[in-house]
Order: sequence, then structure tokens, then C-alpha cells
Amino acid sequence: MDKRKILMKEEERVQKKYIIMYLSIVIDLHYKHFKNEEFDTFEQYFNSISTIKYCKKEKKEIFRKVDSMLEKRYGLFFAHYDWNKPIYLVDIANERKESI
Repeated sequence: MDKRKILMKEEERVQKKYIIMYLSIVIDLHYKHFKNEEFDTFEQYFNSISTIKYCKKEKKEIFRKVDSMLEKRYGLFFAHYDWNKPIYLVDIANERKESI
């Protein structure tokens, strides 16, 4: 494979990782300060950071990875998977603490 193609693939992979990390941090920060009030849609958050046009399949992959990172790092997960509705999070870390 051509070195330029390899470089482009690697850059795209790094940008995806960055987008996933950035979105999970920003969504967690919003939740800390506002809980589930005044959330934008995932699509709006995604479009504000992405400079590459991703196909629907790639967007779904990024969405799932953001959801996974939110759950692993912050004990949060998306209550629904509709990109065009405001984000609503469930705080499973807090629910676990309350049930103990």
C-alpha cells in the first residue's frame, strides 16, 4: 500500500479516537453541571467537532464507542439511541451507590 494511503488511514483512525474521547468528556461535563437539562442532540455534538464526513455506519460506530467510554469512565450511558433527540443519560454509577 502507498505510504500516503497508510498515513491517511492512520490519521483518520487517530481523529476517530480523538472525537470519541472529546465527545465523552464534553458530554460528561455537561451532565455534571446540568444533569439532563439543556442537552443538544448527539448529531449536534458530533457535527461541532468532526472535520471529516463520515458515513452513517462510521457515525454509529463512533456513537457506540462514546456510549461505551461514558459507561466505563463515568458510569453513564445513553437512555436512547436517537441521534436527533436531545441526549438523555442514565447515571448507573450513582444508582449502584444508592442501592448499596
